[in-house]
Amino acid sequence: MIKNKEIEKATEVFAIIGFADKVVSLEDARDNSLTLTQDESYLVGYEDVDGNECNEDGTYVGVSLTDQVIDNYFTNNQKS
Repeated sequence: MIKNKEIEKATEVFAIIGFADKVVSLEDARDNSLTLTQDESYLVGYEDVDGNECNEDGTYVGVSLTDQVIDNYFTNNQKS
């Protein structure tokens, strides 16, 4: 039995921010003087420095303690 085993967590968590689409004419889109400001944004989720999805507390999405223990077992017990 494994005791006091923690699930691996991201060391640094980044917020993924989404923005509402802005539609402009093709002519305006090609004009380098067009200035767009963004007034509507929303939180999409979280990820680590490598782009792996995680929760706000750094735990990885869809990874359970059982999954991690199994992965660690096979990683540590591979025959050379």
